[in-house]
Amino acid sequence: MVLISFIFLLPYIFSMLWSGRHDTGLKGETQQSLQEDIVLCLEDERGKLTMTMEEYLCGYLPLVIPVQYEQECLRAQAVLLRTQVIGAFARQVAEGKQEFILEADTYLSHEQLEEMWGENNTEYQEKIRQAVSSTRGIYLTFEGLPIEACFFRVSAGRTRSAGTFLGQGYEYLAAVDCPKDYLSQDYLTQEKYSRTKLEKLLGGTIAQLSYDDSGYVEWVTIVSSDSGESREYTGEWLRKKLKLSSAHITMEEQQDKVFFQVKGAGHGFGMSQFAANEMAAQGADYQTILSYFFQNITFDKYLQP
Repeated sequence: MVLISFIFLLPYIFSMLWSGRHDTGLKGETQQSLQEDIVLCLEDERGKLTMTMEEYLCGYLPLVIPVQYEQECLRAQAVLLRTQVIGAFARQVAEGKQEFILEADTYLSHEQLEEMWGENNTEYQEKIRQAVSSTRGIYLTFEGLPIEACFFRVSAGRTRSAGTFLGQGYEYLAAVDCPKDYLSQDYLTQEKYSRTKLEKLLGGTIAQLSYDDSGYVEWVTIVSSDSGESREYTGEWLRKKLKLSSAHITMEEQQDKVFFQVKGAGHGFGMSQFAANEMAAQGADYQTILSYFFQNITFDKYLQP
């Protein structure tokens, strides 16, 4: 497994990046531009490899989105990934940690990409490089702090609002319509289980499904097979237990079988990649795309020209 630790080219940048003493909108008494890139150190059994944040994103982006998608969609995704990594680093620094380590199979080298893409390698690597370089340093904030840069493959026709499920501080995650997501081949799936297997997997029987405003299961009530007690779990818990593509679930019981009809793929919060690609195909740029899925956010930049 690759370990990724964050280091900086200059020590003073480390101490000030998340104290707010720069011009990215974070809280602080003074403003000062950052001129240096964040440097990552990747370590595995073969040794260490250092690279900048921007170089790292070129090997991260192909892992999470089809490279065949529209360029503006890839740009939007690059900004979300940068925001994720910066946000995770910010939390580590706030906890007083001097080294940030990511689990990671989150990076593909040039050689790995070449093996994966074959004759399309040159074209695809350039497409990824352009998506990252054209958004260099840009990340998303809400009220001065990096957002939870959520994304997923395809919605059930509408994204999810943070609502009461995620609590306060996530007002930028409002539900928005994705009217063309039904065109995705991943939009609709169905799974079936015998009652016996289902009870074994869940530790009991499903007594109730509670839905949010977008039709995703927010909570599931399970009646224990052993004690008869009722327990509540999240819809994401149910989704993972049953290996369903999303928590947008309709359940139907027929004799000794239970059928689950599932819409969408992923948790449903933030940016639907399929919908973003459809927007890009219609001419929307990456800022328009991200502003649609994340409300009242600011485009900040930790690297200055």
